[in-house]
Amino acid sequence: MNMKLRYRLFLRRKSVYYAFDDTTKTFASLKTKDKAEANRLLMAMNEAGQQPAMNLSLARVYLRHSDPLVTTRTWRNVLDEIIALKTGPTQTRWKSAAKDKAFSAILDQVLIETQAEHLLAVLRSGTVSTNAFLRKVHNFAVDMNWLALSSHTGSQLIRSISTVANHLRAFCAGLPSGLRWPARIRNGR
Repeated sequence: MNMKLRYRLFLRRKSVYYAFDDTTKTFASLKTKDKAEANRLLMAMNEAGQQPAMNLSLARVYLRHSDPLVTTRTWRNVLDEIIALKTGPTQTRWKSAAKDKAFSAILDQVLIETQAEHLLAVLRSGTVSTNAFLRKVHNFAVDMNWLALSSHTGSQLIRSISTVANHLRAFCAGLPSGLRWPARIRNGR
């Protein structure tokens, strides 16, 4: 059975490869000049659309090779790492924040399985302080390369929780779909 593929490969100006989406009629940069790598990315994008139920399973396999703990790391692990890095009154504040009842909804949730709706539930049941700490926890996970985002590097901050939710929706919609990992871990933490 010959199934029509959603994405086609294009080389623009003999420099960078692009994927053309036949459904939306848009181009997306594959951010590579290597034809073999571009073909692998394109194949993955087409497979993601054909087998949406297997996307998370495939993502786990690929991600496990770069980080063995990716399939088991929870939000509790992220908070524990942050608390371990803090001292004095700052550490006390973080311990108090970790006990916030709003966070209990995601503490045992695996990072890569977290849906935007899970974070929104935390925000709805929490306070302004919950929003601030959730943003910091999310930023820490991104900076440590424990979460993948499309175009942010580790030094860029997520400005609002709606941006966090949108990125998580994109992440959970299907891997790999052109998502880029942060290029470097933020310095100073």
